[in-house]
Amino acid sequence: MASFEGFKKGCRKTFRVIGIVRPVFPLAMMGVGALIPVLQVPVAMPDNNGLWLALAISTGFILVWLAAETYTVVDRKTSVGHLQWDDFVSLVMAVALTEWHGRLVASGSLEWWFVLPWLAALLDAVLSGAFAINNAAQKPIVQQQS
Repeated sequence: MASFEGFKKGCRKTFRVIGIVRPVFPLAMMGVGALIPVLQVPVAMPDNNGLWLALAISTGFILVWLAAETYTVVDRKTSVGHLQWDDFVSLVMAVALTEWHGRLVASGSLEWWFVLPWLAALLDAVLSGAFAINNAAQKPIVQQQS
């Protein structure tokens, strides 16, 4: 049982560290992805194992990032001001990346390094807004029970 508590503490600490760079995670992921040759191909059905592997690894990083984001937003200790800021940054990132996506599609140069982080930013904007509203709405209830 003690090792499980240690594991939970380690996860919380890891999520907090990820939380520091959380707002720029999609951009960092795009920057790294743009340097990986296998991801620098036009978006189409993946035709080689290297691309499938790169997409699977990217998906893993995205899931960890979204888990850290969700953990931070649903944590009762997160202030309402932080929830507002997090939602604002998530929405701005989603809108900016969608604009960029439109330009890439229009120019015919959409590549795989962009797609998954962009989709994750959209999902983050939706989830952080929904979870932040739920968290902020429940704060008075929790405070009254104390």
